[in-house]
Amino acid sequence: MNSLFIGLVVAGVVLVIGVIAYNWLQERRARRRLGAAFGVPGGRGHERAEPGLRGGDSDSVPPSSVAIEQAAEEPSATPVDGEAPDVPLPRPLAPAHAARDALAPDPDIESVVVLHPTLPTSSAALAQASALRQAKPLRWLGRRGADLPWQGIDAAAGPWEEIAACLLLADRSGAASRGDVEAFLQAIAKLAAAVSADYVPPEAGDEAARAEELDRFCADLDVQIGLTILKTELGQIAGTRLRGVAEAAGFRLSPAGQFEYLQEETGTVLCSLQNYKQEPFTIESLR
Repeated sequence: MNSLFIGLVVAGVVLVIGVIAYNWLQERRARRRLGAAFGVPGGRGHERAEPGLRGGDSDSVPPSSVAIEQAAEEPSATPVDGEAPDVPLPRPLAPAHAARDALAPDPDIESVVVLHPTLPTSSAALAQASALRQAKPLRWLGRRGADLPWQGIDAAAGPWEEIAACLLLADRSGAASRGDVEAFLQAIAKLAAAVSADYVPPEAGDEAARAEELDRFCADLDVQIGLTILKTELGQIAGTRLRGVAEAAGFRLSPAGQFEYLQEETGTVLCSLQNYKQEPFTIESLR
């Protein structure tokens, strides 16, 4: 093993440990925020009432505790002076994410438009729409029935009874603007007319506002961890050698000019390897 390969392995291990530690710290912070935002202090009903004798009772009547006497009395419709009225408890929180498969539309981070064609539509009929470039990543999904899982339209031929167009609202380049959302909705309108599909478009202004809110939220939590590998000897790392080591480690050269390591199930970029000089890698430069 050469020094470059060992350096990449060590850098990968340090990167994974750093990401795990950072995610653990962020999870603790999020739990503390949720506890502070939705915690309910104990009310008067939780205070302990000590037993005591009631004045004016007959000696033949055994004494009873204050707690029992209060339970037997009818509740008053109006609060007594000096006593705070009962505060209704908040509704229980819904789960953050409903159980869904990995490819299903995610309305929390995407602008989702679901089309219902009058007749099942094949993937070939959607080829032109799916090839359109948008300002933010766009996913096209389909399913053959309401109870069946979602699939990528480029992974199967269909026919599809439901089609979902999912535009990512924010990424590291920023939030989707109102113009980006309007261009997305215009493309959906053309597709719906071509395949005779019914759909309910969202409001472009509302989606742009959601994108801004999501971008602000991610700015506080999303942090990139970078490691720089420099060659100690004079000279440069040969392009063929760098490409061979990177591809052996699971990286693939992307059109953006950097090596990317993807998650197999979702295609999400987990980490990337790029040129220190901010010059994109190309097939020619790596020869």
